[in-house]
Amino acid sequence: MGKDEMGKDGMSKDGMSKDGMSTYGMGTDGRSKDGRSKDGMNVTFRLEDGTINAHRPLLISSCDWMAAVFGGSFMESANNEVSFPGTSRVCMQAVLEYLYTNQLCPMAELDPMELTALANRLCLPRLTALTEHYAVSELVKASKDGQDIDGEVLTYLELAQFHNANQLAAWCLHHICTHYNNVCANYRKEIKAKSAENQEYFEKHRWPPVWYLKEEDHYQRVRKEREKEDVVLNKHHSRRRWCFWSTSPAVA
Repeated sequence: MGKDEMGKDGMSKDGMSKDGMSTYGMGTDGRSKDGRSKDGMNVTFRLEDGTINAHRPLLISSCDWMAAVFGGSFMESANNEVSFPGTSRVCMQAVLEYLYTNQLCPMAELDPMELTALANRLCLPRLTALTEHYAVSELVKASKDGQDIDGEVLTYLELAQFHNANQLAAWCLHHICTHYNNVCANYRKEIKAKSAENQEYFEKHRWPPVWYLKEEDHYQRVRKEREKEDVVLNKHHSRRRWCFWSTSPAVA
């Protein structure tokens, strides 16, 4: 791979870093260190917006799903190209970086839910956990910056539940319940569209709870009635005092 194919950030066009390729036996010119061509060793992932190359033996050794596809009886085992329709290069790059380094190195344009879905599809629970942490960190950061995250949390909830991101789903439920009045006021339609199970959870764990709202409403009504009574009593006492002074005999 020539210098013109390596980005300023040290990333190659196929999504792997220069250090990563060097670590796993591939030179930046696209050839192995012993001079062999990479063609017989690598696989190409055809994605929604391009392609990314990866090292087949490393994929097989680091991911059971990849091992089954490339080392089993699937037709992909005899091919050098695998299609992932609906998956972006940014998302697949994050997966490959994880398989090569055991770390999540998300780019700014990465969609956490797309990565969560792909990690679940590839049976990578640790990557799912790392992605959950990343998603929550981004949401908390946005909230601290004054952004409205309620709509995004509602979107994340059932996607997280569907793709077995249980920690993220639990966080979304907690956020919705502890901000229920605000969420319901601005996203009533979206709240009502949630599953019956989630609706039941909202009603059981919402804050403030329904009983508290009823008690507060009763207290406010009683307080207003008492204030009106106090106003009437004060006016009545004022009139009595005025009448008393006006009918008193003059002092000689």
